[in-house]
Amino acid sequence: MLKDEVSPPSTLFPTAVREVIQRNYSRFEWARSWVDLAGAEKTLTEWGDAKTLWLLVPSQDVGRAMGSAPWYPPCPACGRNASYRAVDPLRSWQVECVHCKARFPANDFDAFFESGRDEQGIFRRELANPNLLVERSDAPIPAVDDGTGWVDSKGQRHFFVPVACRERWFRLISFLHQWARAFVITDDIRFARATLSLLFRIAQVYPSMDFAPYAKLGAFESYGHKRVGANLRSHWRDGSKQWFVRRHTMPSSPL
Repeated sequence: MLKDEVSPPSTLFPTAVREVIQRNYSRFEWARSWVDLAGAEKTLTEWGDAKTLWLLVPSQDVGRAMGSAPWYPPCPACGRNASYRAVDPLRSWQVECVHCKARFPANDFDAFFESGRDEQGIFRRELANPNLLVERSDAPIPAVDDGTGWVDSKGQRHFFVPVACRERWFRLISFLHQWARAFVITDDIRFARATLSLLFRIAQVYPSMDFAPYAKLGAFESYGHKRVGANLRSHWRDGSKQWFVRRHTMPSSPL
């Protein structure tokens, strides 16, 4: 259970430093651009519940991939170069083709995902019910994705769920950024509590994260052609370690 206090006090952002940040925020426009408090309040209200955050964080068993790469096979609906974007990554695992707006995958991956949670609520693909990997009756293309992509009749892998998962990760990281800064400005314990809850959950899954297996399947990340990295690309891995520490002690500031 998290206490309604920050203890011990932040090493990087002790009270005196936070007071300067708060004073600048109240006086200067440039300082107010540091965090959107209205936006932080909105996302906190919608997503900041500890249980909600707990269930949102994916595990290693859900792939990550960018929405386009030169070697991706074309969209199975329109045949144009593959380019997908997440529809609503915190609520859905679907992506849509930017050209024809067709949506994939054809199955309800969320049902499969929920069926595979272990005793800690972490998704394990081996625990999930394979009987849920079936296309919807109205699906024009039987593109069933188990979290690693869909392999078509030609043996080509299409990354649908991994694209949505990648975007989910970026949304969750943005919450940490937003809520930690909002706490510095407002001293509102709700922001600190949500930030620490999310950091704790990420810490549970992060040690097992490895991008290499998905890179070997053809998934692309935005760092050349290196097939290294934990959650996403290799430089994200190194930068994120420092970034997570900063979110735990409060973020860089408009001093």
